[in-house]
Amino acid sequence: MKESSSKAMPKRSFSRDMILDNFSVPRRDARDYYLALFGKLAIVTATFAIQGYQLYILTDYQKVSEDSVGDQLVLISVILMVTALAMALVAGPISDRIGRRKAPVMFVGLLVAIGAPVPFLSTEPRTMLVYALIAGLGSGIFNSVDQALNVEVLPNAETAAKDLGVLNLANTGGQVLGPAIAAMAISAAGYHMIFPAVAIVALLGVMMIALIRSVR
Repeated sequence: MKESSSKAMPKRSFSRDMILDNFSVPRRDARDYYLALFGKLAIVTATFAIQGYQLYILTDYQKVSEDSVGDQLVLISVILMVTALAMALVAGPISDRIGRRKAPVMFVGLLVAIGAPVPFLSTEPRTMLVYALIAGLGSGIFNSVDQALNVEVLPNAETAAKDLGVLNLANTGGQVLGPAIAAMAISAAGYHMIFPAVAIVALLGVMMIALIRSVR
């Protein structure tokens, strides 16, 4: 390791504030931090609400036969993977060049909100391929830019690792909340309600990211 030793770093005295700073969520100057946290949570939730129910959307909503559903799922996965990898290669450098983090992350939320209604408008299986194309583009941008946005909204450099860990909980939290929201939408009004629900959640995420002030 080329980093210098940490032995000479000043040590904080053991106190209530030291415990709270290191073992709790940020408490001061953290407005943009929480906007980034809940904006990320909303966008990830919207994404996984559909991805978690792909099989059932195809079989129960779009009536794809059991013989064909496997091939359809493979095709959707390939589209998601290829588009995500392609955008991940270009989105980060573009974000660095233009010096903006918010706009690319907001664009991801808009892509999810635009892509979600496509299967709502038609039960044709090809609409899920269109959604996969749009969602894959958004996923590639999100994976390459969102973490940079997260780093720039950290309120305290001394607790950066812990605060980033809290932000990353939005990824796993969204994977749990997404299918739960989809299940509630299905129970309330059927499979077709997943898609407008996803669009609304994604737009809420866009709005929260837009309210961040400290990052362009």
